[in-house]
Amino acid sequence: MKTARHSSVIFSPTNLRNWIGYRPKYDSKKAPTSAGKGLCGNPYLVGTVSSALNTLVHDTAAQNKTYRLPGLFQTFGGNSYDGWGEYDDAIVFDANNNPVDIGAYIHVVGECAFLTNGLGTYAGNIANVVAGFASKLDPKSALTNKALPNVSQIYQITLAQLNELTAAKVNMLKFKGAGNPPALLHDYTAARNESDFIFKVRMDIKALVASILFSEADRFIGETMLVSKGVFSGDRIYLKLNPFMGTL
Repeated sequence: MKTARHSSVIFSPTNLRNWIGYRPKYDSKKAPTSAGKGLCGNPYLVGTVSSALNTLVHDTAAQNKTYRLPGLFQTFGGNSYDGWGEYDDAIVFDANNNPVDIGAYIHVVGECAFLTNGLGTYAGNIANVVAGFASKLDPKSALTNKALPNVSQIYQITLAQLNELTAAKVNMLKFKGAGNPPALLHDYTAARNESDFIFKVRMDIKALVASILFSEADRFIGETMLVSKGVFSGDRIYLKLNPFMGTL
């Protein structure tokens, strides 16, 4: 098949090694001392040294740092000070003086594979497949080790490379044996390691808890306190939330 021959050249061992790359080196305080490369070297996911960044980047030019720590944050930008800047400017901090970590809402997928649907089989990135799969997954279940139907691997990378990609929070496919669909490697978001939401399943459960609270609160809208006292039940909310409390 022409696609297969073409893919075997693109995804040769040398090209795969360069594409996957490696993470930066770090000092004892976890500050990058050298730049990474490829998927494993994305500055937002793993950090980098300032010399690898454009000199106009705010956290290099304004603060004169020799490195950038990992993180994808909400920023100010240009002449806008409402916290929705389009450019890489000063980080927005929340009421608790923590940076607003938008990486918690991002799941990074780097894998390319053969995808099969009603139109046939073709090679492509699996990000859209993972997004669709995640939207139908039980919100209490993580993506880790979940088999992807209608997907087959073009190549297999080493366990050492899978470990590096996991540390860099880039999701890939894991070989599960001949004749079996491959499985997703992990459930990490792009949030920094200090975040409570480094896993997508925690974000899903947070949304589920919020949905339960909003649903219960909606019952009181338009009612007086006399009516509310008659329908309010702390036990009702507790029974709905209790299964999730240990996961947040």
